[in-house]
Amino acid sequence: MRVRRLIAAFAVSLPLLGGCWDNVDISRQNYAMAVWLGAGEGGVSCLVQCCDPVASGSGDGSANVIDVPGSGANISEALANATRSSDKTITYEHLQLIILDRSLCGEYAVDSMSYFLRSADVQKTVNVVASEDDPAEMFAVKPGGEAFYEYAAGLLSSDIPSESDLIPGSSILYACRLEKDGHAFFINKLKYDAETETVFPDGVLVFSDGALRGHIAADDWESYRFFEKKEEEFNVNCGIDGYGGALGFRCVSSRCRLEAEPAAGGFALRAAIDARFTLNESPAGSSATALDHAFYAAAEKALRAEVLRRCRALAHTAQKELNTDFIGFGRAVEDSFPDWWDENREKWDEVFASSRISYDISCAVITGGDAK
Repeated sequence: MRVRRLIAAFAVSLPLLGGCWDNVDISRQNYAMAVWLGAGEGGVSCLVQCCDPVASGSGDGSANVIDVPGSGANISEALANATRSSDKTITYEHLQLIILDRSLCGEYAVDSMSYFLRSADVQKTVNVVASEDDPAEMFAVKPGGEAFYEYAAGLLSSDIPSESDLIPGSSILYACRLEKDGHAFFINKLKYDAETETVFPDGVLVFSDGALRGHIAADDWESYRFFEKKEEEFNVNCGIDGYGGALGFRCVSSRCRLEAEPAAGGFALRAAIDARFTLNESPAGSSATALDHAFYAAAEKALRAEVLRRCRALAHTAQKELNTDFIGFGRAVEDSFPDWWDENREKWDEVFASSRISYDISCAVITGGDAK
């Protein structure tokens, strides 16, 4: 309950935090670029990494970066006290990164994110990070000479960063972006592996209409690759009749065309998927099976069934569990029926949930010889 009250107070007081300070001389301002927030004794602690716009650079990235601590009974008070302890006014309109300590995460993380993202004083592309790391260590200037907020913003600018060895201790990262076109958007969830010091995808949180709809685990989310053009390679295990247990294939390319046609009560949706695979391992048994035309015919049939199963499972999650079109069929409706979309985009998730989806799936296994 204490955290819930903190979040509520946070949401109420955000408009008071900052804004456009055009009437304040630039030499009297520090621009907050990253904010760390965590539970403190009797309230909330914060650390604000600021950029001093008039400081001269020293070449190591540290001269114009100032870390300002603060604390208070709630988040707003903590940030206000940080401003009071600074020798300049701290403004937030250029904020790039918000870091929530795990003490403010869990079921309240979304409220904390929404607090900032609803504010007119914060950029709508601000990234939100949840981390267990010590903020002072995290905010240290990186070996390349850039400030932490510059490095982290660059890392999070891609859809799903693959790895990083420069963010120690960060167990979960959420790269958060608001929707801009009426479609659902994602928060990319990344996990930090302390043993290997890498950050890797661990699934996504799905948002629509500004509300969290649910989470999709990394294993299930990988199936989303079949609904869009992806050049990154990924592995698919598939059981093949007559050739023993499941074999591993690597999907080297996948392309999908989403289509929509009006139907009774909504739309008939279609996904045309073309995927190409290579064999990762030789099937058990005779060494000749890897050169057998029948084996590749059976593999392509099995892969089509596996891709169809994955697509149907992900679509079921979208339609029946999360009730949100994170797959992207709405874009096909918008492209083909813009007038309908303009009038009905607000109820698209409801229409999508009851629409029938058909699939046209083509899978080919690439070989290095004449086996096929």
